[in-house]
Amino acid sequence: MYDGKIEKSTDVGKDVLSLLIKANMAPDLRDDQKMTDDDLMHQISTVLFAGHETTGTALMWCLRLLAIHPEVQDRLRAELQTVDTDEPTL
Repeated sequence: MYDGKIEKSTDVGKDVLSLLIKANMAPDLRDDQKMTDDDLMHQISTVLFAGHETTGTALMWCLRLLAIHPEVQDRLRAELQTVDTDEPTL
């Protein structure tokens, strides 16, 4: 049964929302230090937007560099074609 308390050692998940909620409900956190539900939602929106933006920007630069260096693009394509698609190694 849920008693409204989450200890820092409680495993609630590794996703950003779970970690924020867990940190926000820590018993050693004063009430004036805790975020409201709205604050938590705004933080998640910020993290999602920032993650989306940085990933998109990094991908754009990679594709641009591959486009202006076709010899590198050819080497990458050749290397990728050697990967076993059924069970690639990690």
